[in-house]
Formats: sequence, structure tokens, C-alpha cells
Amino acid sequence: MRAFDAMVDNFIASYAGKAPGGLVLDLDPTACIVYGQQELGMFSTHVGDTCLMPFHLDEGQSARLIASALHPGKTPTAKAILGILRRVVKKLRRVWPRLPLIFRADSYHSKPEVPAWLKREGLRYVIGCAPNAVLKRQFAECISAAGRRYERHLKEGRAEVEARTFASGSYSAGSWGGKARRIICRAIAGPHGVDQRYIVTDFEQHEAVCPRRENRGRKGGAMRRGVEKGRFQRIRTYQHAEPMQMPSNPQTTTDPAPPMMAS
Repeated sequence: MRAFDAMVDNFIASYAGKAPGGLVLDLDPTACIVYGQQELGMFSTHVGDTCLMPFHLDEGQSARLIASALHPGKTPTAKAILGILRRVVKKLRRVWPRLPLIFRADSYHSKPEVPAWLKREGLRYVIGCAPNAVLKRQFAECISAAGRRYERHLKEGRAEVEARTFASGSYSAGSWGGKARRIICRAIAGPHGVDQRYIVTDFEQHEAVCPRRENRGRKGGAMRRGVEKGRFQRIRTYQHAEPMQMPSNPQTTTDPAPPMMAS
């Protein structure tokens, strides 16, 4: 882990002694195809090939690399995720004890141990949440609203223009031990049908939520090998997604999208 620690130290030194206003810890495992009997190489059904799945931790506002760590080609466990976070947060807080930190990642990182640890350590979070039948029922009005809005686009001759709706509500997965958390739904209807994505966050309605960057230039070339067939979805969330009034009269927001923090 000496190389990992050196990368974190280099990231801290890049601020030249001037503390940032806050950091967004953007964690992504990225597939890297390997061949032969490469150590730690495993077959991934998501990638469709044998690969490594190294962690890359970026600062989400500046896109600066914080650190990278080798990882087997499989879905990361809560232990692996928290091992990375503990090491980085400890070093950051040693230099900037009161620095606001936000953790942002996709649904691989939504294991119940992760938000529980983040809360104990005082980190805010925006994490992807895998779709399921319960969420689809809970946000059915938001999803339907996107479809209806796109139908109007078709009638207006604007078939190429997607329709987006947003909504939020309280949700508790079975693995969360009865703990309800805020879920934000984003639905998009367009020429290819209706798609929905979810995030779980501790941000309240009046607080801004950080969108993920669509492209981070550092992850080009060899670092992006093997993911052209299945690129990791970037989760975008927006400020002031309206709460769902369940079970009747759910409230949604539609395009134009609410304002969001600059990415």
C-alpha cells in the first residue's frame, strides 16, 4: 500500500498548503481486460471477459486522481470499499480535520455497511441504488409522467427530445435493518423507451446534490480497456427533487431540469 499512500500524499500536496472548501470522493472500479494466468484476474459476467477491477478514487469537482488500488475482477465487497475509504479519510483528516467530505459512487457501493460507516465518520453521501420492483412501484407516477411527457413530444414532432422527470421519497431495503433513507428517482423517456435510475443520499430536499462527471479524461487509453461494451453509468442527481406524496398524488419535477451544482 506504499504506492497508494504516496498517491494520496501527492494529491494533498497538490493544494500547496491551501485547504479546499470541500472534497467529493468519487470511487469507481474500472474493468481492465487481462490474458493468460494474470494474478487476480477473474471472469466478470458484466464485462463478459476476464479482467481486473481496480479502484480509482477521484476528486469529483476537479477530476484530480486521489489514488488507485489493484482489485480482483469481481464486484467489490463492503470490506474492500471501506478499506479504501478508511485509509484515505484518515490521511485527509490528518491534514484538514474539519474538511467537508462527500462520498459519491455507483450501486456497487451501496452495501449497508458503507452508508452506516459514512454517517459515523461524518461524511455525506450520494450512492447509486439498484432498481427493483418495490422502487418501480413507489415511483410509478414519476416514471409514467416521463412517458406522458414524451408522448406530447411525439405529437409536437419532437421525437428526438427526451423527457425527464424527478422525484424523491423514503425507502428502506431489507438489508438496511429497518433504516429508511432518502431515494431520488430520475426517469427518462425517449425513442428507446423509458429508463429509470435511483440514488440513495443523506442530502435533504433543500440541499444541493453533486452530479457525477460524465467524462474524466484521466481514465482514457489503457485504464479504460475492456469497458467499451458496458460503460459504467454515471449517476446524475439534481437539486430539489420533489418528494413523492405516497400513496396518492405523487409530485414530480419535469424538464427543464432543476439547477444543479457545477460539475
